[in-house]
Parts: sequence; C-alpha cells; structure tokens
Amino acid sequence: MFNRSALFPYYAVLHDLGYNVMLYDYQGFGESPGSASLGTLLPDADAALEHLQSRSEHGTDRIVLFGLSLGTLPTMAQAARTPNGIVGVILHGAFVPESIPPWSFALVGVIPLPEVIERVAAEHAELDPYRYIEQITLPKLIIQSPQDLVTPFVGAEQLYELAPEPKQLVKVFGGHSLPPVLDPLYGEHLRVFLASVARGNGPD
Repeated sequence: MFNRSALFPYYAVLHDLGYNVMLYDYQGFGESPGSASLGTLLPDADAALEHLQSRSEHGTDRIVLFGLSLGTLPTMAQAARTPNGIVGVILHGAFVPESIPPWSFALVGVIPLPEVIERVAAEHAELDPYRYIEQITLPKLIIQSPQDLVTPFVGAEQLYELAPEPKQLVKVFGGHSLPPVLDPLYGEHLRVFLASVARGNGPD
C-alpha cells in the first residue's frame, strides 16, 4: 500500500529548490493507525492543513497545496474554500472519474465494476472534482504526463479547461509516478510556479 515514503522523489525536488515540505499518511496508510477509507481522505487532509496553519515557523503563512493522484481530490476540495494562508495549488495526476480505466480503482481497494465505481462516486460526493474545480481562484499548476496510464492526460485536460484563471497545464515525461526522476525539467516547472506565487502572481 502506498504511503508518504513513495513520494520521496517529489519532496526531494522541492527540498532541493529550498522549500519546506509537510507530508502525512492518510488513516490506514504507512505509520497512521486506523483503516484506509475514501471517507477519511478529506478529514485527514483538513486536519493536516489545520495543523500546518497553527504553526508559526517562517513560511507557514504562505502555503502551496500539492496533491498527487488520489490526493488531488481532497486538495481541490480544500483549495475551493480558498483557505487562509494558501497562495497556490499544484495538481499532479489529476483526473475525473470517467477518464480513468476501471483497473485504476483497484489500486485504492475498489472492485473495478461499473456499479461499484458509480456507488463509490455517489457516496463520496465530497471528493467530486467537478464540484470544486470551477471554484478554485488561486493560482493553479496542473502537471500531467501523456504517458500516464493510471490517470490519463485527458482527465487533467478536462479539469484545466474548467478551471478559472490563473492556471497553467504542463506536460511532463515519466508516466504516473516517475516524472520527478525521468523528466529533467520537472523541478524547473515547480521552481517557476512557486516563484510566481511567492511574488503574488499567477502562472505566466
């Protein structure tokens, strides 16, 4: 089961760029107790954000939300509220439910049958990307690989079209999880976006 250790290439890039990174495991993943459930994703994400907002270290007043794959869903839900201190949003591996192949749902423990997938979507409306993407007025960087077979590029394109400005869609190489390793420009894309939101500007 995936946990925050699988994200090392991502936070290594951000660390090398000079940024502080806070990662956490959802309930039932990694070192977090409890049972894994789609219903706990947003509450867990909110708890992590509230903890970060409560701290006084330098930079905690200018936070960029970074959602990866399944994590793009609670990230979009949070960003739509324009929380205090959030200055930008990065979505890597974003998707809409109908854009991903049925077998992708098995990666999060959902039986890949149409009726099961439809029931899951209905029971977890708080994670519906359509519900939030048009409300996110913060600067947005959407990163996606055309080689991604888990969350295909077409889903990110659809979300990009629905999103209001400021926004940017960047193509990277490396499939679903390897762009930080295989694409030499991955860190540069992050650097440019993060520098722009640090100045109070959106993507160029």
